[in-house]
Amino acid sequence: QRKIHSYKINLRDILGLTNKKNLPEIRLKHPLLLEDGSILVILSGGGYKSIVKLDNCGDLVLKNDEIRAHHSLEVDNRGYIYFPIHLSKKNISEDQEMHSDNYLFDGFAIANKNLEIKKKYSMMDIYLKNNLEADIYGNQSLINDPFHLNDVQPFSSADEGNYVLLSMKGHSRIMALDINSEKVL
Repeated sequence: QRKIHSYKINLRDILGLTNKKNLPEIRLKHPLLLEDGSILVILSGGGYKSIVKLDNCGDLVLKNDEIRAHHSLEVDNRGYIYFPIHLSKKNISEDQEMHSDNYLFDGFAIANKNLEIKKKYSMMDIYLKNNLEADIYGNQSLINDPFHLNDVQPFSSADEGNYVLLSMKGHSRIMALDINSEKVL
């Protein structure tokens, strides 16, 4: 129960602010400590939804602004990073005419150690491929956040399969998914 390390994080450097203007309201959420002492965090607020990697001194090493990450950051036994994301309507294969502009198309992404996105998954596509659309459209009214993906937990089985456990607030559900076939187990 003693502190063994602390990080001196300079938000101005991370955000690229060189002047004295006020810092936006930023939160560093869901830190993930890596084996080398660096940390990954989700930068949230003030229009930011980025993942940043900080070295063991708290200095910026990498940043990925291309995705809108939220909630958890997890790492698998190969060093790939898993996290929930918000997708835009243009990334969804299903016809969106019935969805309001406020509808949240959740999904998750897998990135390598350099924060390069290897693959994105759409929860809408997963539900449609697995004939679960009644869980989305079977209510009296269409809700704007049917998935609310909180956690993506990777695991590998003895048969060398690659799976994720998906924790969703919207359906009060934990779902096991084979990430290669996108089959719900």
